[in-house]
Amino acid sequence: MTLQLSISISGPLGDHLDTFRELLALDKRGRLSDDWDQEFGSRILQSRESGWIRLDLSRYEDDKWGIRLTYERDPLPADEVEELRRQILEAAAAVGVTVTAQTPAASA
Repeated sequence: MTLQLSISISGPLGDHLDTFRELLALDKRGRLSDDWDQEFGSRILQSRESGWIRLDLSRYEDDKWGIRLTYERDPLPADEVEELRRQILEAAAAVGVTVTAQTPAASA
């Protein structure tokens, strides 16, 4: 899988995890009470048969999270990536967490 977009988030996302996942249509995974759980949601944007495109939410520490867009064969078109980025940023703002990094950086 090749990374197309990565957004780092800081703050108490665990307090608003269900809302954040709903806003991004991510499936529910992981248990906040389990320190070993890292994967907390995903959405398949394109099936395996066509070459996976996935959006995944991971926890690195209690208040450090990341959401990554990856693809197997062909990347998501740039306009769709920017729309997805906008949705992620809006979801982060809605639950009161801080976006600390974006790779690649947002288009001007």
